[in-house]
Amino acid sequence: MTKTRNVWLVTSALFISSACSDDTDAPELAADAESAHAEEAGSPEAGILADAGSVMDGSAQQASADAASVVNVLLDASTRLDASPSDAAHAADAHADASQADAEIAVRGLWRSSFGDSELIDSSRWSFTSIVEYDNQARYAITQNPADDMFNPSKFNKYVWTPFMAGSFYYCTVDYGLTSVEAARSSSKQANESDLEGAGCGGFAWTKLSPQTEAAAPASSTSSTLTGP
Repeated sequence: MTKTRNVWLVTSALFISSACSDDTDAPELAADAESAHAEEAGSPEAGILADAGSVMDGSAQQASADAASVVNVLLDASTRLDASPSDAAHAADAHADASQADAEIAVRGLWRSSFGDSELIDSSRWSFTSIVEYDNQARYAITQNPADDMFNPSKFNKYVWTPFMAGSFYYCTVDYGLTSVEAARSSSKQANESDLEGAGCGGFAWTKLSPQTEAAAPASSTSSTLTGP
């Protein structure tokens, strides 16, 4: 089908170019070319030929220049129509794969913290808090405490994490006990990634998470719900 369209477009280009060499008959012959392919109405070619027709102003003095413009329009259209439909399908598949990868939080897994606790993370939870929003590129997550949390029931927290280092990573609760997702998202509080082991997380060390080698139950809700950095 693509090859047929290309042959038609090139043929039309040559036809119009030849027609326009006769200054007095150029507009009429261009119209004949459009009429000859009226059955293609509604197809990409019909729109392309309409573009070609619009280039011509019917002026005898401009016929030669118009012919060159028409040929360029048709040949450009031939190039555009030559693109394989499978190329678009492959591009769509690649985009879908990237979106699927982004659908999972980057730090998902079962981890052992530097404080000895187990922390289970997936795209919907971080230990016993619920994840309501996250961004893998910006490396943050907004979580909500359970309604029966001892200190900040149903309040929101903002976690940030570092890139992976030898399979492990660090995270910090930069803000907590907030009343809404918007408040957590817009929080101006930050952590210092250059001071992971010292006081870079609100005056405390960041929490290091390493892969847990043995299955263990996550820490209790009271101990895993963060009430400070």
